[in-house]
Amino acid sequence: MATQRPHRRKLDMLASAATSIVLKARSAAVYGRSGWPQRTLSAAQECISVPIRAAIFRSVDDNERPSERLVEQRMRNRAMEALEALSEGDSGVRSVGVGEYVEQFFDVINDDIPWHWRDWSCFTPEEVERLDEVHGLLKAACDATPLIDTDDDFIASGRPVRIQPAARKALDVMRTRGRFREDVEEDAPSE
Repeated sequence: MATQRPHRRKLDMLASAATSIVLKARSAAVYGRSGWPQRTLSAAQECISVPIRAAIFRSVDDNERPSERLVEQRMRNRAMEALEALSEGDSGVRSVGVGEYVEQFFDVINDDIPWHWRDWSCFTPEEVERLDEVHGLLKAACDATPLIDTDDDFIASGRPVRIQPAARKALDVMRTRGRFREDVEEDAPSE
């Protein structure tokens, strides 16, 4: 394995730190915690909007990094994993906890992050439509329950039961095509 150039390591560290700040700030915002002001989230998002592609995707001379397509395939697989908990409704919340129930999906499918998931070449138009429906329902659940931070309170809100049918449809549509391999680019899922 070739050593990374010093500027590449710094860029990777910067992108990793900024991404961590964004995820923590988003989590705090979702659960109504005021410890992370909105400007922290905005500053972190601005910070990673430019270097994130360079840090995640390979450059022409860097063969160790996965291609953009391969990263998208992996992210599609993560979306399917997130949909599993969402498609289980109340038992999905109990199996992973309310924080993971929400964040696992938003880590991949989210309009507030610098990548544009709707444009990924690994999604079909129907998958985008189904994921968008789940995104809207989950976002509405977070907006309607900003101070809820226990599994029981979130379940009592009735939101997991409202999200469940849409998540199940999205997961069924994605399972029909299957999962992509994570080590090789594919035109269509093979797993």
